[in-house]
Amino acid sequence: MNIKVLIVLTLVLNGCSDSPDTSVSQKDGLTRSVYSPVETYEDLNINTNIEGLTVIGYHLLSKEPVNNGTDYTFNPLLASQAEQPMLSVAGLVSPTNPNTTTPDSEVIFGDLYPGNTNLSKTSFTLRLQEDQTFSAQDINWTLKASKNSVTTKDYFPAGVQQRFEDLYLAGEFLPQFVLGDVNGDGTVNTQDQDQLVQHVEQQGELKLSCAAAGDLTGDAIIDENDVKAFDALQKGEMVFEGTDMPINLPLLYTQPSMPCDLNGLFFAASPAIVAGGIVSIFFLDPELNLEDIDIEVLAGKVERAANQLSYGLNFVTSSAMQLGEKIILKMTLPGRGSFLYAIPIMMPMTELLLSTVVDDDDSDDPRDTPPPAIYGEEDEGDDCELRDKGCEALLIDFFRYGAFYDKDMKTHELIEPQLKDLGCNVTSIYPSYIRAPVFGSLFTGGGSQNQYINNTNLKTLEKINKAIDVHAKKLATGRALGIQIVLGHGDNMGWGVSFSAPSGPVWGGNPTVSRKSLHQKVYDAEYSTEEFRVCGNIAMDYSCQSGYTPINIQTLNNTGSAGKTPAATRNHTLHAGYEQDVGRGEALIGADAGSVREGVLSDQVEKLSAALEAEKEDRTNENPTPPRFKRLRERIKDYSKSYSSSYTYYLDGGYDDSDFDHTEKLN
Repeated sequence: MNIKVLIVLTLVLNGCSDSPDTSVSQKDGLTRSVYSPVETYEDLNINTNIEGLTVIGYHLLSKEPVNNGTDYTFNPLLASQAEQPMLSVAGLVSPTNPNTTTPDSEVIFGDLYPGNTNLSKTSFTLRLQEDQTFSAQDINWTLKASKNSVTTKDYFPAGVQQRFEDLYLAGEFLPQFVLGDVNGDGTVNTQDQDQLVQHVEQQGELKLSCAAAGDLTGDAIIDENDVKAFDALQKGEMVFEGTDMPINLPLLYTQPSMPCDLNGLFFAASPAIVAGGIVSIFFLDPELNLEDIDIEVLAGKVERAANQLSYGLNFVTSSAMQLGEKIILKMTLPGRGSFLYAIPIMMPMTELLLSTVVDDDDSDDPRDTPPPAIYGEEDEGDDCELRDKGCEALLIDFFRYGAFYDKDMKTHELIEPQLKDLGCNVTSIYPSYIRAPVFGSLFTGGGSQNQYINNTNLKTLEKINKAIDVHAKKLATGRALGIQIVLGHGDNMGWGVSFSAPSGPVWGGNPTVSRKSLHQKVYDAEYSTEEFRVCGNIAMDYSCQSGYTPINIQTLNNTGSAGKTPAATRNHTLHAGYEQDVGRGEALIGADAGSVREGVLSDQVEKLSAALEAEKEDRTNENPTPPRFKRLRERIKDYSKSYSSSYTYYLDGGYDDSDFDHTEKLN
């Protein structure tokens, strides 16, 4: 037997089906089919002993005559409006009528998440005497549930705990366990095999310390196929997908859709890798010295590089590696033995080089198209008729509520009120995503817990896009100045979630706040062939790979479509702002150049705040009506060209040639 396992850092999981169960598990270990209910009791509102958990219905499965009465067998529906997830929910029913008995009173619901409704996994039976009729309100419910998260870290050694917390708060690194080590003792042996077999035979009643390690087939459930795979693993017959290389050593592994206590936590790694990119690995135990760790590359093209953390290593992948190829490392740790670790190539990275559009001070250049007549020399060419139309700003800050980092950039204190004081109408949103327990991923596989996480995060994503649409609609009515400010984790696509989303249906939908989409919406709102709608616009991007923001602005102003490769020619008839457009990204683009540290971002937020404060000071004795947004734009533009050694900006002179002679710069 030659069983293959697909080792994917953010695992490709179909997850558990969202369709209703086709069977009801009985406590004697048997399974019988669930047929259509004999009768359904709906719209109930029966309180339980746990606040927020309510029985809202019963499915009557059968009515069977017994001596002097009838047995009614039910599946109840339990709804949660609790403030937090309730795990391992189970309970007992007790009839209020003394003439009713309960031959089978225990009911198991499993995990229940706020806003969800669960049909029970097991049924209960009421025995009514011949002269009795069933009343849904004549049943008391006593439930028990755990409020603990899937993983508790109290038992980690202090040094391991601190390092893990630091990485977990960063939200970019997944902890690893050993494939097959279901009892979490660090080794894979017959004890794990026995527990796995019992877990399957008892239909999950036997709890596993690390259930995720028992999902050897990667389908997000544990069944007989995993027992067979475990046997193959023990015999050395399991190989890496797409290779003939056997898994002949303990394999460090992660599976985000099932729980694991991580008793032996010592290793974490970044969640995805692209060809030409960097994968970071971290050894969490302070007793491990990197100099004493031997790492052998068994497959793949990588080069070892330094990591800014003393307990981390970087591996730079070759850009020639293809989608589906794997990097396989053998790591030998003093006192712990050897481990295998595999990283798949998720996608190739296209090398993009920033080009500079050469300044063109020659007004006779054929590429310089005269501005439309409505804003030509008839209007003196140096004044925007929208000067009194105010300022419209969009602020999106992923950091405030720790969606990816715990670092609060304090934009709600340093930026938003400053803009409002300067007369800008601000559409602000501070997204609050939920991460899957421990793993840091925002979108995961199947199961009720992950369904709750996915649904919550998708609703958050909808709110962000709605805020962008509101901002664009306001710009379309005409403004002196438009501003967009975004802070968050970034990649070459945008901000928010794509870096940790797994493969599968959710990943295929690309649940990301797209840079191109945001800037395209803003441009479409501002640009018109018949009239100017803004005097100027400024977009500021505080994230990794944020060099794509000024490129997006440059391509929009010359092609009408946001792109990731600079436009080679200029077309001023397509520029949105009458006077000027500015784009700034806090980083460049590419694997190494595209990264930016939290400290840099928080420092830049403070500097932008200082620029806004200086504008307020200048206005103290002026009381201009309307506010002088041209000077505010110039001040932010000057800020955008300064302070950082590794950033990208774009400037154009719009149609008004009094300041910039139609020049355009992309640095």
